[in-house]
Amino acid sequence: VRAVVSPERRRDQVMRVTEAVYDLEPALVESDYQSAFTETLVRFRRRSMLVLLSDLSEQAVAETLLPALPLLVRRHVVVVGAVRDPEVGRWATAPPDDEVDAYRQAAALDALARRDRTAARLRGMGAVVVDAEPGRLAPALADAYLEVKATGRL
Repeated sequence: VRAVVSPERRRDQVMRVTEAVYDLEPALVESDYQSAFTETLVRFRRRSMLVLLSDLSEQAVAETLLPALPLLVRRHVVVVGAVRDPEVGRWATAPPDDEVDAYRQAAALDALARRDRTAARLRGMGAVVVDAEPGRLAPALADAYLEVKATGRL
């Protein structure tokens, strides 16, 4: 955990989150979900909705997120958001013109199938998964929030 913005009902709350994220510097390390989720449980006692952004990489999710997820889903609503690459979707559905296109299509179909399997595993463990194309992720996450609220899960 490299930054924390405490939940508050303030008019500038979005700005506070934006500033906290702006000040972060990227690091090429695996996420330590176990430690982050443990700190979350200590810090936030009330049921909350937590949004995790992921690329839904099958191996990374299986090795890091899935083992730690049970810590959170018992007490909190966990939403995993991901941006789906529209180009991969086009490669998967476009009729191939040559061998290169056929191989590209096979790779795209395999990548989408692995992504769907990963999302299904997360859903099976109790997470809400929002996998949307660029420009649709924010509204899709807002829709997920509204659905969680409407169903009384928060």
